[in-house]
Amino acid sequence: MKTLFQIGETKVIGEIATILKTRDPSVIAGIGDDAAVIRFGKKSLLFTTDALLEGIHFDWRFTTPNLLGRKILSVNLSDIAAMGGRPRWAVISLALPGRTPLRVLREFYRGLESQARAFGVQVVGGDTDHSAKGWKITLALLGESRRAVYRRGARAGDRLWVTGTLGDAALGLALLKKREIRTFSEKKFTKAHLDPIPRVNEGKALAEGNLATGLIDVSDGLLLDLERLLTASGVGARLDGDAVPWSPGFFEGCLSLRLDPLLLSLTGGEDYELLFTAPKHRTREIQRVFSRLKTRVTCLGEIMSRRGLEISGGGKKVLKFARKGYLHF
Repeated sequence: MKTLFQIGETKVIGEIATILKTRDPSVIAGIGDDAAVIRFGKKSLLFTTDALLEGIHFDWRFTTPNLLGRKILSVNLSDIAAMGGRPRWAVISLALPGRTPLRVLREFYRGLESQARAFGVQVVGGDTDHSAKGWKITLALLGESRRAVYRRGARAGDRLWVTGTLGDAALGLALLKKREIRTFSEKKFTKAHLDPIPRVNEGKALAEGNLATGLIDVSDGLLLDLERLLTASGVGARLDGDAVPWSPGFFEGCLSLRLDPLLLSLTGGEDYELLFTAPKHRTREIQRVFSRLKTRVTCLGEIMSRRGLEISGGGKKVLKFARKGYLHF
């Protein structure tokens, strides 16, 4: 019998989806998007959950309890942002070793509360258990939206956009592992990994302005998450590698660690930026909206009817990459 590693994450999720089919008419979207969407009166409820496991998603050598509390909410906030919603209520399940000092637990919840307060979220309950080995953190978040945006809406001719810059968190993790953090610029990259900023306001603006046809957050790497958006929409895309947005110092930081900057920015993961599609004629409006939000936004390419992904750059018509991003299995 095949194992989960042999099957791969995408097929694992597909297997689960075939078992957990729902016939409830109030469920607008279930498994297969950044959050479930449930009709509730005149609004839609958005429901998502995510986990951080010690030794897999975080390392105590690099982070603090306060930052970890902030991050477990941030990764869920990004899912709500990717649906164009407003985050509202959260519950958290935490399993930790009995030898954990009380001050560490306090700092974790203080970090969680500070991030919740910043984004208008109420943490309304949860569960605390003993873990024989390492921390296991799971948070579930409810949000609301009058007009959710899905992965499946991209259409041929749409332009492909991304917020912010790509690769910062991956470079930050590489710097932490090398323990070579010397400058303010390098601290900026490690902060991107340890304390990401979810694009909640940007997601709401895209939904409320009816600007985006398809929307997903970049959590596992741009190429992998783009593939998910394209598959859900039944389309393909042309991506300009030369347009990929980098932070100042990113190129130099990659070279200092002998990393390929384009590969890292396209496959590194944990950017928590928003990747979206929109009709060409909405270009100026998109630029005005993001200028008002003071958020960088970049057009990366266009959607095409023929399935597949064409990547060009560096004077080459087609670029190929052995990996696309982070897969759990």
